[in-house]
Amino acid sequence: MTEQSSGGGGIDGPAPMNIGLVEKVRSDLNQHREPMLQFFSYAHLPEGLRCISKPFCDLADEMVKTLPRNPERTAALRKLLEAKDCAVRASIFT
Repeated sequence: MTEQSSGGGGIDGPAPMNIGLVEKVRSDLNQHREPMLQFFSYAHLPEGLRCISKPFCDLADEMVKTLPRNPERTAALRKLLEAKDCAVRASIFT
């Protein structure tokens, strides 16, 4: 059995993180708290765009954890989503 098929760990270090699985778990845990978090997912993006989108997702998660649920939090998340979309588009702008 190879290190890769043994479930991770071993001499080569931990198994690579499955971004799609991490996103799914994060989404499942957070969506009941704030449905807007679904729009911050980034697993479907190419690697170059993931690194741009991920900090916005992390900030959205932090906002949901620390701010009370009210219309202002929703507005903040909506504006953060707009900023994330702009940043992703800026990176592919030709």
